[in-house]
Amino acid sequence: MRFTSFVPVTIPHSTTTDTSINGYPIPKDTIIFVNQWSLNHDPTKWDQPEVFNPQRFLDEDGALNKDLTTNVLIFSVGKRRCIGEDLSKIQLFLFTSLLVH
Repeated sequence: MRFTSFVPVTIPHSTTTDTSINGYPIPKDTIIFVNQWSLNHDPTKWDQPEVFNPQRFLDEDGALNKDLTTNVLIFSVGKRRCIGEDLSKIQLFLFTSLLVH
């Protein structure tokens, strides 16, 4: 889990129709920001979110728990998420491989 968010809120989005979230009405053309910091530090999803603990993503056998990794919103979510996600993951893999080598 990221200890901090690169950008605390996402780029602005806009609703295209009238909608509601948890019973709250959201009119068409409302500007919406997602608070990524809050989502990535939610104590209902993460045990001790303020503590850097990479082991939280491992199961009892030491294997990566992919269900937990999808809860981290580094690149946002949905069809309008960051287009650089794949490039970033490749860069991180190469950088880590060079360090290990």
